[in-house]
Amino acid sequence: MKVRIPSDNEIIKYIAENPWSTAAEVAKAFNCYIRCYATGFRPADRIERNIVRLWQKGKLQRRVIPPERLRPNEKSRYEYALSESQTLEQFASTAARQRVKDIEALRKAMGTLPEHQPPREDKIYYGLKHLRVELVDYPKNPYRAIYEIVTSTWSGRRKWWKRWENATVDGRIKVVLAALQRQTLPQCLEAGTFTFKIQGITRSAFDQLARHRHAGIGSVGSRDNNHLDAALVLPKAMKKYHNDIVWWWKQTKDLYQKMVLDGKENWQTARSVLPMSMEWRFTWCLNYRGLQDMCSQRLAFCEQWDTVGAAWTMRHEVEKKFPLLAAFLRPRCDWAKRCVYSQNYSLSELFGCLFAPCGRWPKPKDYIYATFNEACTEIEELEEDLGFHIPRPNEWDKIVEEAIEKDRKYFE
Repeated sequence: MKVRIPSDNEIIKYIAENPWSTAAEVAKAFNCYIRCYATGFRPADRIERNIVRLWQKGKLQRRVIPPERLRPNEKSRYEYALSESQTLEQFASTAARQRVKDIEALRKAMGTLPEHQPPREDKIYYGLKHLRVELVDYPKNPYRAIYEIVTSTWSGRRKWWKRWENATVDGRIKVVLAALQRQTLPQCLEAGTFTFKIQGITRSAFDQLARHRHAGIGSVGSRDNNHLDAALVLPKAMKKYHNDIVWWWKQTKDLYQKMVLDGKENWQTARSVLPMSMEWRFTWCLNYRGLQDMCSQRLAFCEQWDTVGAAWTMRHEVEKKFPLLAAFLRPRCDWAKRCVYSQNYSLSELFGCLFAPCGRWPKPKDYIYATFNEACTEIEELEEDLGFHIPRPNEWDKIVEEAIEKDRKYFE
């Protein structure tokens, strides 16, 4: 239904005759007080904006609305603006001051006010012992959702509503296993969503992880945040350069601090001197299909060391809640049951293969090219930092068997 909003002249005339009228009363007088629940449109809101605009143009005289004439929701909106001597300009400035106070109160609580910035720290971490990953949100029963989507494509009108109830526990497990092994339509794996909070990898590792699809990311910004407390995250192999690194990091922080303190508008330009190895933190939400695709690539030890460490720790977090889902989060070479490093795509050896194969699977007989003679990530070193066992290729069958029993309660 189309609602006619009164014109400026109609509003001016009505308020001249009824100076204490609220916007809602003006709307009712012109029979346009009906709210559209489909769009949320309220004519009174539009009229209120028009009244304020007319005040600003000086076409309305000063108007004071006594508090007793306001409805409860209007009192909360105008309680700071009601005064017998208040003009439009005073009303607007008071509202602006109150908004600033509200914003500053929130920023104070969140620690983002310029005067409440963190003190400078120049920490340097070698390895990933400080890495923190937490699974903060996950589905109640992802297996039920996977099962329902898979079986919804089956025929049988009378039995369609009771697919889960009519199946045995083993039957439910069999369907879910087929889905996890990618033997069904893949969209069923998009049912479960997992949210991780991650801190302790480099900015460069974050850039690698952020390329994956079926995901939503909230990352700490460097444009409007002060990073004087930023830490440096480096591989253990760089410890032999420690003295040089300490000197360089201090010089970098000195320059950054000088630029930041020169003026708040320089925060976004000061970030240009921060390195890609600074410690990063972000929240990452993926559905299971995206998580499985990400793990297929980033669990492989030919990837950057902290990228691999973050991926294995995410898998470990899933394993704590849903062992069976974690059992099907594996590096792509374990799925292929061979080393695929140099054959990942047609130009791998031209653009992607800087390092030697990691040795998880035998090196291909025709493999002849590597810029460097060491693997990108060492599994034993990573296990030491992460503090848990990383499955080997010959362990997956046993892991699946044990996981089925651990997660059987979800199928009952």
